[in-house]
Amino acid sequence: MFEENRFENVLKSLRVRRGKMWTQAKTAESLGVSLRTYTAWEIGESLPTRQDLRHLAGLLALNESETEILFRAANQAAPVTQNLPFARNPFFTGREALLNALEQHFEHNERIALTQPISISGLGGIGKTALALEYAHRSHPHIYRSVLWINAADKATLEASYLFLAHLLQLPELQKAEVQHIVEAVKRWLEEYSLWLLILDNADDLDLACSYLPSKPRGHILLTTRSQIVGGLAARLCVDALTAPEALLFLLRRSGLLNAGSGLESITAQTREQAEALVELLAGHPLALDQAGAYIEETGASLEEYQQLYQQKRSLLLQRRGLRGGEHPEAVAMMLSISMKKACERHPSCADVLAFCALLHPDAIPEELLRVDSGLHLNLLVFNEVMAALRNYSLIKRDPESNLLSVHRLVQAVFKDGMDEQSVEQWTERVIRAVNAAFPEGAFEQWTQCERYLAQALVCAHWIEHVAVPVPQAWHLLHKAGTYLRERAQYTDAEPLLLRALSLREQQLGASHPDTATSLNTLAELYRRQGKYKQAEPLYQRALIIQEQHVGIEHPLTADVLFGLAEPYEHQDRDE
Repeated sequence: MFEENRFENVLKSLRVRRGKMWTQAKTAESLGVSLRTYTAWEIGESLPTRQDLRHLAGLLALNESETEILFRAANQAAPVTQNLPFARNPFFTGREALLNALEQHFEHNERIALTQPISISGLGGIGKTALALEYAHRSHPHIYRSVLWINAADKATLEASYLFLAHLLQLPELQKAEVQHIVEAVKRWLEEYSLWLLILDNADDLDLACSYLPSKPRGHILLTTRSQIVGGLAARLCVDALTAPEALLFLLRRSGLLNAGSGLESITAQTREQAEALVELLAGHPLALDQAGAYIEETGASLEEYQQLYQQKRSLLLQRRGLRGGEHPEAVAMMLSISMKKACERHPSCADVLAFCALLHPDAIPEELLRVDSGLHLNLLVFNEVMAALRNYSLIKRDPESNLLSVHRLVQAVFKDGMDEQSVEQWTERVIRAVNAAFPEGAFEQWTQCERYLAQALVCAHWIEHVAVPVPQAWHLLHKAGTYLRERAQYTDAEPLLLRALSLREQQLGASHPDTATSLNTLAELYRRQGKYKQAEPLYQRALIIQEQHVGIEHPLTADVLFGLAEPYEHQDRDE
């Protein structure tokens, strides 16, 4: 439609008119750009900056009319219009670094007209749509004359969105009956006009979404997707949970406890403390915080009441969206459940991996733990395929350098809420067995490995204490973790583990078992190092009796107990 006025044709015509000596190479050299850069302008791969355009006008000795034609061809302006589905969110908080990254990618790369699309990737409900919407509202109309919003959830919504854009842009092809003709007309418009921003929301099927994009766009394209796997289709911008300060401010404003424009100094220390606790509980997940804020606003409940309810009725609260869902009508539980279901459809082992990870500490999960459990049947090839399926919906993060995984706490919560009691018990036992198998005995040269598994051992300690699962290895894991902490002089953390290990050994092995003596000696040593001789002495004495009965008075194990007992006796003599 505008073929004769396309920039590449206008530029070539003006250069040729200047004379045969003005080859592409000479023009590029005179402008101070590479021949490749200049050639890209004349074949329509990219556009020059405004400064380059001014240099071209001077170099080619263009008159005022010719200069206007050149600039107009380079900047065929779209009409001022937009079809954003939601007004600007008054509660939008933070994300300035991400907004700046979008601006840097789009607005400060004028030399590249075919700017690569950006994919805003992240977990469901993490704020991808909100970020795209905020960027669009901030940019229209002074940066982008047209902002065009498309629902890219599936083929039907894509076609419906393109039909709407054809109406919005008043394209004559609307008279054609074939939907594909209308889609192609919109794509041609995107190749003929500039100063537009196209947003494809919910583009989880990136191949499908990209099939609806123009091959030579003159504007900028932004996609929101749960997938971390974008390949060369787009530049990936990852969206994570809100930082603690951002989440705190958002929750207080969303719940109506803090007015817009007011600072945190206007709330009481108690309110701030309760809000911080709730932010930590929800791990900074924007949609979960929005649901919590909506509940507090609608019911008049306090932050403390909501936290108590969450502890008791988490599943119900995560399913309650509130009266005004905004750009996310689905509750966080529904959104995450859909992601999990789709991932499991891609690979059935995703369910087992999610169950396993749901019972671990969410951060820094060593990959090898999942392969320790032989029941998962995860050789490296299968493991990678499962990771691909889960990462496609941002349900898991993988650090290839450290071989550590991380899962958002709400992913754990929603998946665990869908498990029955028997399943929870079975997976708890498997997790404890796996962590125990991986956790070293605690020698100095193994401390790095001990630290790698420590967070997971502490989570297992919680399950051992609160879930009635008889795991024979439970006491062994507690003993190893407690001994490691003792050796690192973390006595306060070590004591409950060693006490529980002793209790379990007494229950399962008996009060006179040699392993019980080992626990007695280890715990006594903890108290001795702290100078708590009154607590240490009876433990040493019990251990001594057991060792004498089983291995004799001259055995090294008995000698070790006697050595430890000497200091409490010596201290007792001094006191007397």
